Amino acid sequence: MKILIVDDSKLIHAAVGKMISELGYEVHSVFDGDEAVEFLSNPNQIDVVLLDWNMERMSGIEFLKKNFAEKFYQNHIIMMTTENDPEKIMLALDFGA
Repeated sequence: MKILIVDDSKLIHAAVGKMISELGYEVHSVFDGDEAVEFLSNPNQIDVVLLDWNMERMSGIEFLKKNFAEKFYQNHIIMMTTENDPEKIMLALDFGA
């Protein structure tokens, strides 16, 4: 299984990436939504995207909205965030998280 981590924190990439790779999964990393769009536009067969909400160039919700409109990624997207506002969580779910 191939997992893409989309987060602007190098610490998150290191910690989450280590845990995932120790479970035997292949880990790929990018640092914002723009990079994720570019990465996922190439044939790489990512099975799961772990997506941060708060990133500078393109936030997680902006990524979700773009993917919802353009359908460049069809598999699972899981938000990794401290965001706990129920309305924002519902918005993410509405756009495919």
